[in-house]
Amino acid sequence: MSADESSPPTVKPLAAVLTTVAWSLSGAASVFVGMMSVMLFDAPGSEEDARVWAVALSVWSFPVLCLLSILGGWVTWFVTRRWEAARARRGRFVRLVVAGLPFLSIVAFAISFAFLAASGS
Repeated sequence: MSADESSPPTVKPLAAVLTTVAWSLSGAASVFVGMMSVMLFDAPGSEEDARVWAVALSVWSFPVLCLLSILGGWVTWFVTRRWEAARARRGRFVRLVVAGLPFLSIVAFAISFAFLAASGS
């Protein structure tokens, strides 16, 4: 029995590669949106409105969460790639959660923008 047969199978980094490509492109495009989001504070008194700050922070957090998702995806793949079958499901769940981090910013933007639009500001 060789050493290759006794070691657990490794997981291919397909999800890490796909999330790297998707979040790299999305994060790079969102940097421009983040730079333009300072215009949310043009109206008088808007710098004191918590709803405007919530929208701005959700926009600014997206590129950061994209970067964290990319780095975290590769770290979790590296750590969990040789786990046994019993722990492999947990590793897949952790990789899925890390890959979905930027969706937190998208949900926060949708909620905060809905509150901002509902107020008529």
